[in-house]
Amino acid sequence: MTAESYNQIVSNVLDGYLTRGFFRALGKLSESPKLTAYTVVWHRNRHLLLEIDYESRTITVENLLPRLTLKSPMGRDLIAFLGEFRSRRMPRHRRIDARIGAVHCIEGEGGVSLSLAMRGTNYEAGVRKIVQIAHELFLDFLLNGPYRQYQIDQLGLDPDAMWLG
Repeated sequence: MTAESYNQIVSNVLDGYLTRGFFRALGKLSESPKLTAYTVVWHRNRHLLLEIDYESRTITVENLLPRLTLKSPMGRDLIAFLGEFRSRRMPRHRRIDARIGAVHCIEGEGGVSLSLAMRGTNYEAGVRKIVQIAHELFLDFLLNGPYRQYQIDQLGLDPDAMWLG
C-alpha cells in the first residue's frame, strides 16, 4: 500500500468518530507521504494534535496531558495504568495487541504525549487503539483517580459543573 492509501484509511476512521459524535471537530492540518497531522476537538473541547508518522510508523496524540511529568506521582500512575493494557487480565477487546504495536508516554516541553509505535502497517487498528486508550485515560484514569485538581488546573474542568459523589 502507498502512503496515500494509509492516509485515506486513517481519514476514514477519524471521520467515523466525528460522524458518530465522538469528536466535536476534526481537521487535517497537513498531509504528506511521511507525516499527516490532524487537529481533533475532544474531551472538554480541547484541541489535540494527532500525528501519523508513516516513516517511523508512530501515531501520537501530542500533549494529551499538559504540564505533567512522568516522574511525578501522577506520571508514575499513568505508566502503570498503560501497563495494564498489556496484561492478560485486561479483556481482549481492551488490550493492546502486540501485533499492532506498543503504547508509550513521551514527556515533552508542554506535557505528556501518548504514542503508539506500530509493529506493522495496520493503521486502521492503530488509530482505533490510540483513540481508545486516550479515551480511557479521560474516562477511567483521570475520573477515577485522585486527579480532580489537575483536571481543574490543566484541563479546564469546571468544578461547579461536575457532580461529586
